[in-house]
Amino acid sequence: MNYNGRCAICGVHDGALHPEYQRQAKLQTSHRGAPKPDGAPGSKDDTMDVRAINLWALCQWCHAAYDRSHNKRQRSEGHRRRRIDAGELPLPLHGESDEE
Repeated sequence: MNYNGRCAICGVHDGALHPEYQRQAKLQTSHRGAPKPDGAPGSKDDTMDVRAINLWALCQWCHAAYDRSHNKRQRSEGHRRRRIDAGELPLPLHGESDEE
């Protein structure tokens, strides 16, 4: 992972003013989900996979955008679990059927 202090997506330098947000950019390490050497699919959730090909440097805004769908699913599932723990009847998630 060598991005010369720049975001791999937008190219902003670490610590520089981000042109779109007008705030200081901070680079973060993100997992790409690169395929495994044996051909198995990778997952950006696999934080133990620290191969150089699976890591990239992203500014905080590109990192948030890259992980947006995953984070949304995590929040929805956490909210659902809290409601179940509170004794509320769970509704099927989108795509689930209650006739299984």
